[in-house]
Amino acid sequence: MGILNPGYLFRGESVVANLELLERLKAIANTGSPDAIAQEISKLDLAGADLSGLNLSSTNLQGANLSGANLSGTDLSGANLSRAQLQGSNLSGAELQGANLSGTDLSEAQLRTACLDGCDLRRANLRGNDLSEATLYEADLSEANLSAVKLSRANLGRANFSCGNLTDADLGEASLAGANFSGANLGGAKLSHEVSERLSSSAANLQGAVFI
Repeated sequence: MGILNPGYLFRGESVVANLELLERLKAIANTGSPDAIAQEISKLDLAGADLSGLNLSSTNLQGANLSGANLSGTDLSGANLSRAQLQGSNLSGAELQGANLSGTDLSEAQLRTACLDGCDLRRANLRGNDLSEATLYEADLSEANLSAVKLSRANLGRANFSCGNLTDADLGEASLAGANFSGANLGGAKLSHEVSERLSSSAANLQGAVFI
């Protein structure tokens, strides 16, 4: 079957084009084996596409190129975005709870106020992201790159940051109840005084951390 051409949906395209995209994604999802589906999805070039506000929940987008795409307010809950290219994409206010984002490149993406509760973000690249006021309750961010990430006022309750890179991250006013930072690198990170003692006993690297 055919696949979407590069640059298929740019900002400002019609609702009809958006609906056609959804039909194409559904058709791909019915092509057969998981390997065949992943192969078709990986060919999709949606760089710069406007997918804002669409319902793409539980969609298989494994390996898709979504760099620079507008996904603001999009429902991607339960979607498979493993190893997708999302660098520079706009995911502000997106619904991503329970989504698989393992190994995904989210560098320089906009995730402010996004819902990432229960997300699989293992080994994901979130370098330089603005996750202010986002919710990552029970998200798995083990071994993820979170250097220079803004997590101020974010809900990080019971999130797993074990062995992650949080150098120079801003966690000011973030909710960290039950979060796991074992083996994480928090060098140069901004943290509240109330969590400093707990983190010191978690084998996390706090060298150069700033307590505010």
